[in-house]
Amino acid sequence: MVVLFVLGLAVLSIVNILSTRDNLLTEKKLKTRHLVEVAHGVLQHYNHQHRTGRLSLTEAQETAKRTLEAMRYQDAEYFWINDFSLPVPRMVMHPTLPALNGQVLDAVEFNCATSLQVGSDGAVTQTDGRKNLFVAFNEVARTGGHGYVTYDWPKPLAGKGATAMLYPKLSYVKHFAPWDWVIGSGIYIDDVSRLALEQTWWNLAMVAGIGGVLVLLAALIATSITRPLGRSAHALEAMTQGSQPLAPLPVEHDDEVGTLIGGFNRLQSALLAKEEGLRLSASVFDNAREGIVITDPKGRIINVNPSFTTLTGYTAAEVIGKNPSLLKSGHQGDEFYAQMWQALVTEGYWQGEISNRRKSGEVYIEMLTITGVRNATGHVSHYVGIFSDVTALKEQQQRLERMAHFDALTQLPNRSLLADRLQLALMQASRNEDLLAVAFLDLDEFKPVNDRLGHEAGDKLLMEVAQRLKRCVRAGDTVARLGGDEFVMLLVGLENIQEAQHAFDRVLIALAEPYLLKGEPVSISASIGVTLYPLDGADPEVLLRHADQAMYTAKQEGRNRYHLFDLEHDRRARAHREWLLDIRKALAANEFMLFYQPKVNLRRGEVIGAEALIRWQHPERGLLLPDAFLPVIEGSELDITLGDWVIETALTQMDTWQAAGLHLPVSVNAAAIQLQEGCFVEKLAAALQRHPTLPPFSLEIEILETAALEDIERISHVIEECGRLGVAFALDDFGTGYSSLTYFKRLPARVLKIDKSFVCDMLEEADDLAIVEGVIGFTQAFQREALAEGVETPEHGAMLLHLGCELAQGYGIARPMPAASMPGWIAAFRPDPLWGGDSAEIGRTNYPLLHAEADHRRWVERLEASVSGSDSIHRKPPPLNPHHCAFGRWMDGPGRDIYGDLPEFGKIDQLHRRVHQLGKDIVEEHKATDGNRNAPLIGELHTLRDALVADLRALRESVTRMQ
Repeated sequence: MVVLFVLGLAVLSIVNILSTRDNLLTEKKLKTRHLVEVAHGVLQHYNHQHRTGRLSLTEAQETAKRTLEAMRYQDAEYFWINDFSLPVPRMVMHPTLPALNGQVLDAVEFNCATSLQVGSDGAVTQTDGRKNLFVAFNEVARTGGHGYVTYDWPKPLAGKGATAMLYPKLSYVKHFAPWDWVIGSGIYIDDVSRLALEQTWWNLAMVAGIGGVLVLLAALIATSITRPLGRSAHALEAMTQGSQPLAPLPVEHDDEVGTLIGGFNRLQSALLAKEEGLRLSASVFDNAREGIVITDPKGRIINVNPSFTTLTGYTAAEVIGKNPSLLKSGHQGDEFYAQMWQALVTEGYWQGEISNRRKSGEVYIEMLTITGVRNATGHVSHYVGIFSDVTALKEQQQRLERMAHFDALTQLPNRSLLADRLQLALMQASRNEDLLAVAFLDLDEFKPVNDRLGHEAGDKLLMEVAQRLKRCVRAGDTVARLGGDEFVMLLVGLENIQEAQHAFDRVLIALAEPYLLKGEPVSISASIGVTLYPLDGADPEVLLRHADQAMYTAKQEGRNRYHLFDLEHDRRARAHREWLLDIRKALAANEFMLFYQPKVNLRRGEVIGAEALIRWQHPERGLLLPDAFLPVIEGSELDITLGDWVIETALTQMDTWQAAGLHLPVSVNAAAIQLQEGCFVEKLAAALQRHPTLPPFSLEIEILETAALEDIERISHVIEECGRLGVAFALDDFGTGYSSLTYFKRLPARVLKIDKSFVCDMLEEADDLAIVEGVIGFTQAFQREALAEGVETPEHGAMLLHLGCELAQGYGIARPMPAASMPGWIAAFRPDPLWGGDSAEIGRTNYPLLHAEADHRRWVERLEASVSGSDSIHRKPPPLNPHHCAFGRWMDGPGRDIYGDLPEFGKIDQLHRRVHQLGKDIVEEHKATDGNRNAPLIGELHTLRDALVADLRALRESVTRMQ
């Protein structure tokens, strides 16, 4: 019995050791495979960088190599890479034998492969031991994509290089098809066998000890051994129940009983050593940085490692016995999981990205590998899942992709993504047989806003424009930014051209709404060029170019509009050439003439000169204004020819007037191309010599501010040369060119003509009034003269005098007239009474009074607009609270502080309150009766407005007298 017991114990020990060896080997194979999968994922990442154009192929491969060389685990495991893209394989990377890097792998010492296994569960094929190792790697990787190879290989020693002896080794290899690389990592089989052998020797020793103890026990069975054995049994029972810690049993005598107890103590030590070995083996499971979960065949969790808890937040106690589906985030549907389990059943493993949810509710992305573990009968006994959190990597990848496809400022698609979407939109339009609108949009006057308010305000403006454009289009449409202030829109699924036109009308209205930048409202517009596919059947690049061309046409036609690309562009070009020919013929036939618009000094009531304005007496279309034909010749040689004709004709007319006793200076308009002509000064000098009785200063040349800025160096030189001849210059339409002080200082023009667009509206628009005031102050600071265009009423003239501008012209003074009418008009001219007296001077400190009048007029105008017309219900009335309008804020603030003690101010305050009360009545009446009874109330409103304006002027008179 003793012998049988000892033999049985030995057999059980050996079986246990062999099982431990198999489990350790399986565990190491799984870990090696997972390491290679991680490395394979690294190659996939950098290959994606190459395919998306972020890295070249060489950069991607070198970066991948450096990354993998640094990925060492416990200074033992490492990766190696072979390149099979060449006829003879080469070593790409071998961290421990760097001498092999780049070497051809056909040396005799590499003929050491002993077995091959394709895939994880394929049959093992034995070789004669002389098969080339790297050929074996390639066969396994190419046949099944991955697998195992065993071979004999030197073993590296820490800090001592490699041994001369060869040891059996097992490597897991996987094929990376895009680069035709094979990547692998391996383990030395003898390490596992050595551990198992050590355990075997320990067990044999324990069996021998036990056998000896039993023999002695049999020999001494009759001696007094019951008592020490009883005490030992009692101690063992206590240790078994946990009431006493594990410890060697006491040996009372050096006899057979003592020997038995000592043998047991040694057995206990051996078992503890075995436990330590198993604990060491389990450390791979416990200390792995990747989460590991083990389930039974039905998917119930039977164990997880600590990293599982770290990554998911669930403890082992919370998940054991449950299904991993408790981690589901809901981002993948049932079909996804069905395909996963189908792969596990058919292929034995599944790998991919999956979205799961932590215990905290946070969703994360993990790279998961699930492998089925089969028992000796070939049935799945467990499933092992190994996963790592790749959320940060995916987020970084998404950020990089967004940077590559979206504009950083506006978050709109950029040029690259636009090209993709345009290609898809063309395919969709062809398939659905509908229209695709390709629109090129450019903001009007964006650069002046950007220069004046700064780049930060410009960026804010672009972002707001992007948001408005997105609100104007549908979900399937695209708005992209090409750069600067250029945008492209793709409107898909249009049924007809009218639908596209309505869409772009909405865009123009939306963009024209004021923007609040740095506390001030800014208005801009846009010019849009549109082409329609398939009416325009060009390719994507040409479609964009056509839309761009149409956009420039929209700008030339006046901006703040859209223009449809005309496929008959050549026909229109021919029409343009015909226009040029007609103008040449008209010049030869003396069909052009000059009209003259007087310029006056408002304060003195004198005519100080006239501006010569060209007209075309067309034989069929009648009298044409300059806007009808000058744009046709702009920038051409004919522009110079016609400009020379104007100068000569004006000088001749001044000669005629002078002979009749009228000495009247005349200003003529010159184009930039005319001044840039190399011989302009010489031709002007020759023209003056042909009229020797005229003083040169009687001729003034006007040039647009915007034209002067085109070539400021040349224009400045021309102005200086003409000044030596006695001819002065004026900058026309000043305020529209947004010239800086530096530019202005370099333009020696004597007169600045304030653009009529500001002057016409300055009585109603406080902003325009402020601009006019600023330009006048500007000219005074630089000791220049200001002349205001667009004086439409006597009140315009009076306001200009208040602001310190005495020179003016406009329809409120006289319209342009033929030369023959000028003498009679000059003789009959009388200045308006509003322009005389001391009231014209109120002092700069009282200019806010002028702004207040403009604000009040503007409020009345907005109120009328909100209750008049068929669409008045869509117009919002101005603030009806007397403290909230612009005039009221002035009254409550600076007005009351400066003028509150004057009796006129009290009258203005009462009138202002009555105006607002009446405004409320008008709005309520409009809501109740659709405006049918508003006429009498509007008349009363006008009466109160005029009374308040009169009191404001009385306040200005009072202030002037006090000064």
